[in-house]
This record gives sequence, structure tokens and C-alpha cells, in this order.
Amino acid sequence: MANGDFVTRAAIDSDGDWVPLPSSGDHRRPGAPPPDEPDEPAVDAATPPPAARPPAGREADALVGQRVFGWTVEGRNGQPYRVSVAPTPPAAPPGGAAWTSRSLVPAFSTDARAALQVVAYMAQLAGPASRQSVELVQDAAGRWHGRFVRRGRAAPRFVDAATLPLAICRAALTAAAFFADQDEQRDRDERLGVR
Repeated sequence: MANGDFVTRAAIDSDGDWVPLPSSGDHRRPGAPPPDEPDEPAVDAATPPPAARPPAGREADALVGQRVFGWTVEGRNGQPYRVSVAPTPPAAPPGGAAWTSRSLVPAFSTDARAALQVVAYMAQLAGPASRQSVELVQDAAGRWHGRFVRRGRAAPRFVDAATLPLAICRAALTAAAFFADQDEQRDRDERLGVR
């Protein structure tokens, strides 16, 4: 194996704490040559869809707002805004308009602090019982690889990016689609009585 093919692995658990991943199996950077002994079997899904691999920038931020957070996002002057509509207050005159608020979508794909909001939201969304974590790996070339994993469930493939914030965004977009598909399949199986 070439020098620099190994990587350090860590995860962020549902409490937001960094946890080193156990050293069971071979933890090579994606694309490294195979080892002499086989890896532990991986349970991965198909390659992430192109929509889960946007370039860093405001379009990626808008996608995260829509597909991960479930926000209504609209563009104005080249910037994505989260739109919130509140019902007309009871004290308003009849026929009064609903109150609309717009706030700039955070720069999830370029700002590390904003990207950590995505990690925290994904952990909150999964709930404490699901044991969801994010696995983030930086290879010897400096590229980041990440995915969100729920213990006891199949996991999406790692996605890669040049920066940590973009890797988190791509991993969240991939996980949102992947876990939604799994939940839909589980619901369909339950309706049909399939186990």
C-alpha cells in the first residue's frame, strides 16, 4: 500500500461530541488500493444522486435549506432566503395579509460554523434513540469524505469534497434522500404486511 493511503476517522455523535471511530478493519482513503486482507463488509447504497453533489456556494446552501431543513427558500438578488409565513394575527382587520418573514440562508457549504448547524440538526432530527452520527475523514490529499450513519440501518456511501463544510452539506443531502427512501420503503412494507 502506498504511503499516505491511511486516514484518521472520527465521528460527531447525537450530542455533538467528537468520538474516535474504532480501529476495526482497514480504514483507507477512498480509492486506495485494496489491502492484502478483505475489509469488513460495508453496507452502502447506490452512488449519491447528482443533486447531492452541488458545488460550494449559494445554490448548495439553498438545497440544504430546502432538502435537509425543509424550508421554503426563494432567491432574491442572487441570494437564497428562507421564507416564513405566519397566519394573520387575530387582532388584524378583516382581510389583512399574512405576515411574511425572509431571512438569509446561512452559508452552510462554505462556513464551518454554519455547517455544524447542519450536523446538529441532523442529530436532532434522528432523535437520541437512533444513534445517528456523522463520519468525516480527511485523506492524505486533503479532501474530505463524509456520511451520516444511523446505527442498525444501511448507510449511504461517503461523499467527498474539497472542504469540510461542503462535505457535511453533501453528506446531509445524500442522507436526507437516502433515509427518506428507506422510511418510505419501510412504511410501504408495513402497509403490505411485509417484514
